[in-house]
Amino acid sequence: MKKSVTLLLLFAASLFAIAGFGAVPDWHMSPDSGELIAPNIALAGLIVNRDNLNTLFISLKTTFNNAFSATTGQWQKIAMKVPSTSGQNDYKWLSTFPRMRKWIGEKAIKSLAGFTYTIVNDDWEATVEVNRNDMEDDNLGIYGPQAQMAGFSAAQLPDEIVFDLVNNGFTSPCFDGQYFFDTDHLVAGASVANKGTKALSAATLAAAQASYGAYRTAMKKFKDDEGRPLNITPNILLVPPALEDTANA
Repeated sequence: MKKSVTLLLLFAASLFAIAGFGAVPDWHMSPDSGELIAPNIALAGLIVNRDNLNTLFISLKTTFNNAFSATTGQWQKIAMKVPSTSGQNDYKWLSTFPRMRKWIGEKAIKSLAGFTYTIVNDDWEATVEVNRNDMEDDNLGIYGPQAQMAGFSAAQLPDEIVFDLVNNGFTSPCFDGQYFFDTDHLVAGASVANKGTKALSAATLAAAQASYGAYRTAMKKFKDDEGRPLNITPNILLVPPALEDTANA
């Protein structure tokens, strides 16, 4: 009798606890032992199982992808996308294609291996931890904004990489061993500058011509290592926020 009373008290306590969540337990008697078997339920939340984890993953991934697709970057305006199918890319082809010439006698074969410029691909990640208690308590709404921000962050990564390269271009070497922006790039045996010292100014027409105008003209005169015009037509003026008004003027 004592055993039966204890069982009934436990059963009543379980009913009381579950009633607070509006759930009715599906208790049943084991046909083998005659003992009561508790129901398999999760109170006021989700069961942490494979199906629910997959559902959560799909939801967060969808939120991530939507934010990623909706985010527009600026790097495409000043950089070129090069697909990579290996751990690193070898940019020996950065030397320009040979100039067309009349074919008389043997072909003049130009080697594209004049410079060796190899970039190793890096791995990037951003991880958000989903707390098991938040799943069991059905408190998953807080992770939607995190997945959205992760998608935005991933889409902004190319901008961060490219503009870091631009900002560090005065101290980082490029394919010819010189800094990206320097005064002595060797082209066809001559020293060529893609770096100036004039500060951008719109104070007067003369000041604008001496800064923006002078460098735009210099870029339009750039030639390749065979003396052929590069036909550059500058259409992007890249400035920090402090110079936005000056650039617009």
